[in-house]
Amino acid sequence: MGNLGFLQSSLEHDPTWQYAYMLVRQELPVPSHVYRLFRAGWIGESSSNDYMKVMSFSKLQPNCLLQASEVDMSNVSSGRGAIEHAISYLGARLSCVVLAVNFSTRLVLTKKPPIGWKSALGDMMRDLEIGYRFGAKAPDIGVEGGALAGFGRHIGLLLLMAAQPASFKKYQAILREKRKPTREEERAFFQCEVYQVAAFVIQQLGFGTEEALGIALSYSGLKTTSMDLDERVMRWKAASDWIGCLSDGRNYPADKQAKDFFPQLTPPKSGERNVSLEVLYTEIAKIRSHGSEWLWHLPKGSYDETREHYKLQ
Repeated sequence: MGNLGFLQSSLEHDPTWQYAYMLVRQELPVPSHVYRLFRAGWIGESSSNDYMKVMSFSKLQPNCLLQASEVDMSNVSSGRGAIEHAISYLGARLSCVVLAVNFSTRLVLTKKPPIGWKSALGDMMRDLEIGYRFGAKAPDIGVEGGALAGFGRHIGLLLLMAAQPASFKKYQAILREKRKPTREEERAFFQCEVYQVAAFVIQQLGFGTEEALGIALSYSGLKTTSMDLDERVMRWKAASDWIGCLSDGRNYPADKQAKDFFPQLTPPKSGERNVSLEVLYTEIAKIRSHGSEWLWHLPKGSYDETREHYKLQ
């Protein structure tokens, strides 16, 4: 069974997958022109002009590209020229990830999520930046792929937090016990599982079935040995496994296939060194210690301004 076959079969026979599908369709609607832009951008077929055209009439927020690029704009004309410069600097693929993260965050915030929204978004951006740093050392994934995987590890729960705040509070109570809720508990709370929601969000945003399935399966912790998954899905699962481990303070995944998937980051044998891995560990330690300082996912310039704008707790 192929990747699409796995999802199709799950949708046909498992009510929790059906519920997750309907929830994402309802709670995170993506206009067709936005989906087409993200899809084309992700596969490298969008120019800056394509971005500018869609952003001129859609609800996408181009300022997030300026923030994410961190380029000195003093020598760049304002308005359209500055945004085109930012897209050129970030590249088409990273630009669509930045816009998709900002778009999704704004949709979540408009639903007035409960207390915990700020720390949940902070955790998302921590893993997104960890993914970005990881992807910079793993060319098979790239910075944009690493950022997408970090985002994908959190967007499922963020959407459920906003859509089902009462159920999310029960979920939170278990997290306060320093343990991850079981699959059965997630189904009891949400009528589906967090990873199922994440899979459909990633797919609905235009990032592809392999990416959606790999990232979501990594987050789920399910054993995949009996699943007929192709190498592209396993690549995304391995990347997400790495990001989860680095975020938790572990050096590499326990799963041998994931640990050895990216040759540039293969842990060294005794007496040897992997300088790329050492540099990555140093970068990750700073992010884990201080959190990510990136704010381009927010609709306003800071968490306080965002809280005030949406009248959040």
